[in-house]
Amino acid sequence: HEIGVRMLSDLFELEGWKTHYLGSNTPASAVLDMVQARDARVLAISAALAFDLFAVRDLIEQLRNDGRFDSLRILVGGSLFVHSPGLWQEIGADGYAPTADAAVVLATQWAETV
Repeated sequence: HEIGVRMLSDLFELEGWKTHYLGSNTPASAVLDMVQARDARVLAISAALAFDLFAVRDLIEQLRNDGRFDSLRILVGGSLFVHSPGLWQEIGADGYAPTADAAVVLATQWAETV
């Protein structure tokens, strides 16, 4: 389940973005630390299985409840969101991309509006 998000990271780099890949078992606290340390503008989260939803929702909730991340945009993708239209909104993400190309386009649009 990590191949797609690794490819997404590479695609972002090819488009000039600086990326930092974190594996699927990275604790939420480490994600928050990395987002802060790198002053990230966009966090892309991929989820494949319904089981993943709880961790994704909890991570987004932690980010939303922490004032350090008020300007962070959260982008979700993966088969979980493909098969559940509108789920990305329910869990508090800023956007959803059904493909890697669409993710880069959306994140680039966000970056241009800052």
